[in-house]
Amino acid sequence: MRKRLVSVVALVLAAACFLCSCTGGALTKVTGTVIEENFDGSTKYYRQNGDCKITVKDGEATITDRKTSNAGIEFPCDEFRGNDIMVTASVKSENPFVRLSLRYEIFGNTSYVTIAEGNTLSQSFLPVTGDISIPANATNAVVYVEAGDVMDITVRSVRIEVKGDYNDQIGRAHV
Repeated sequence: MRKRLVSVVALVLAAACFLCSCTGGALTKVTGTVIEENFDGSTKYYRQNGDCKITVKDGEATITDRKTSNAGIEFPCDEFRGNDIMVTASVKSENPFVRLSLRYEIFGNTSYVTIAEGNTLSQSFLPVTGDISIPANATNAVVYVEAGDVMDITVRSVRIEVKGDYNDQIGRAHV
């Protein structure tokens, strides 16, 4: 009986590991070589970055109570390390500009790199777009939205896409 229980537990753990590797884990689900968030409730690829509050309503994520300029919303993208990515976000804010940034670790050292900055308007969504390479030996890679001040930011969509051929650094096939 004990041997059978151990076999069942091992099978359940193996299935869970397989499913997590196929979906990219609990927070990030990769469809092919694209992460896309439209805040419509069908997906949740984002998580909170820093001390702030994120409210999702009517297809928009509003980031309020930002205690620091880099507090905002982030999108894990470890699946894309070793690749060039293009990031596009549709944003509005009373901040004079909004920045898309990449954070990752290499050998325990954290790097912060600006992908793009865009001027913003408080009443209209504007696109912010940029390209960057994620080092192949990076870990804990995330793209995040931040600003130069602590005023609210509203995000309507974020798209992170591999440019060119996908370079599989984590041994997982993408469809």
